[in-house]
Amino acid sequence: MGDVASLSIVATDQSPLVRAEAAYGLARAAAEGVGDLRVTATLRRLIADRGRATGIAVAQVIAEAADAAALLELRGLLADHPSAEVRRLVGGSDDADDEDGEG
Repeated sequence: MGDVASLSIVATDQSPLVRAEAAYGLARAAAEGVGDLRVTATLRRLIADRGRATGIAVAQVIAEAADAAALLELRGLLADHPSAEVRRLVGGSDDADDEDGEG
């Protein structure tokens, strides 16, 4: 659980790439059933920022997860993401505009 606590702290970093790395680790923890409600809340907040790098990081975990049922809520949150790559990874809509920003 220490790694999850560290990742939750790093998830507040100013750098979108650092936040994306934290999101990837937190999503893996959620997929493995390691996290708790704080992990899910942190992931929701990161996804709400709509950053491309973070969206891709979480979407990759969803795409690779053996048991994606634990990640259904996150998949739903990413289904209408501005990035076409994120939507493709989670099987979402491809008709929205693509935004390539890292924000």
